[in-house]
Amino acid sequence: KNYDLLIDKPLIMHIGKNFYKNRSGVIDVMDHLHRRGFDSHLVMVSPADESLISQIQTCGISSRVTFLSNLSEVELSYLYQISDVLLFPSIYEGFGLPVLEAQKLGTPVICSGEGSLKEVAGEGAIIEKYYDVEGLADSVIACITQDALAQDLINKGFQNIKRFSLDIWRDSYTSFFKDLTK
Repeated sequence: KNYDLLIDKPLIMHIGKNFYKNRSGVIDVMDHLHRRGFDSHLVMVSPADESLISQIQTCGISSRVTFLSNLSEVELSYLYQISDVLLFPSIYEGFGLPVLEAQKLGTPVICSGEGSLKEVAGEGAIIEKYYDVEGLADSVIACITQDALAQDLINKGFQNIKRFSLDIWRDSYTSFFKDLTK
């Protein structure tokens, strides 16, 4: 499918619809990138809402942001694969599955260290404060313009995802329940 994405420009992906996913902060990062002259496109995998639309229009970046929702697994996987970076600066995160999905599909990750994200992302992500718009923007630019950095994150992401294999999870649960019965 052609999602009207500007794929001739670096593609930044964000996923999530709840307030704690920091969607407004992601728009602030995109605005900061635009004001610095960094030509890129943001795809937000979530429905648009009035406040975000208003923020995007106020920033003057409407042509640089696309909202997609109700994607199939295949479509979501494709989107991860064509994205240059996953930007995931959550205010709080219980687990952070999008980080692992991105790592599994070879997409560099920039996220906050809130909740479980720092532990889940391991060394396979750039960790920034969710409120540090400039730091997040700097990391996006570095990740997109420095091939060695992006490749290092991809490689570390592939290593990190191994910690979450079904065999490891099964063995961990088995060990946990054996310890309970002792």
